[in-house]
Amino acid sequence: MYTPCIDDFIVKIYLRDNNSMLAQAEVKIGPLKVIGFRIMKNKVEFEGDSIYVAEPKIKLGERYLSIVFLEDKSLWVALQNKIKETYREEIDNQTSEKGVIDPSEIDI
Repeated sequence: MYTPCIDDFIVKIYLRDNNSMLAQAEVKIGPLKVIGFRIMKNKVEFEGDSIYVAEPKIKLGERYLSIVFLEDKSLWVALQNKIKETYREEIDNQTSEKGVIDPSEIDI
C-alpha cells in the first residue's frame, strides 16, 4: 500500500480575507486534487497560533460533514502545518510585491 509523505502534497493558496476566512487552499497529491480547505482566523490564540486549517465540508441538513479525511493523524497535522506555512509564504510574497519599504533602509 502506498503511504504518502508530506513532500508528496502540493499546496496552492488563494487569498480571500473574508471575515474570519483568510484564504482557501487547494491540495494536490499525484492525480488527485482536493479543493475547499480554508485558512481561518482563531478567535483566541491556540497553541501559539492565530490561524487554523478547516478541511472541506458539505452541508447535510443542519450539519456540516467533512468530505476529506486522512486516517494518519500525524500526516493530517503535517498537512495542516504545510498549508499554514504556504499561506504565510504567500502573505510574505504579497507584501514584498507591494513594495513595502522598511524605514530603517532609507538614508536621510
